[in-house]
Amino acid sequence: MIVFIDDEKWVIKGILDYFENRYKKINDSRLNPIHFFTAVDAEEYIDDNISDINLFIIDIGMDYGDGDLNKETSGGVQFINKLKDTIATKHIPIIILSIHNLNYFESDLEYPIDNKSLFYVNRNDDANNDLLYPLVDKILNK
Repeated sequence: MIVFIDDEKWVIKGILDYFENRYKKINDSRLNPIHFFTAVDAEEYIDDNISDINLFIIDIGMDYGDGDLNKETSGGVQFINKLKDTIATKHIPIIILSIHNLNYFESDLEYPIDNKSLFYVNRNDDANNDLLYPLVDKILNK
């Protein structure tokens, strides 16, 4: 299962539709997407379903507070750090899907973008999802 956390569902609607259609077509539960608008909304679900989650796709710039990604208390950066600190989620890869450039928030991540468990795709540079879909396939087929 893929857990999407993004405060603007309309932004990722096409991505969600793509994975839902693919899941239905090939019946691969790893592609089954579930969406949450905030990290806080997702926490209980994650705790209760951790063994079913194969991948997180998280927007780094969710609309909390004054918009300063690095000062938020429950935004994408903080949630990723919290996930990676949790023993149960350390093995689950995370893709950061954002319009923000990596250098804007990377120094606040406690874990490096390493192409092993934490990945970054700029949504603006990837308008046709030419990077996202193959990356998801690569991660899930490891």
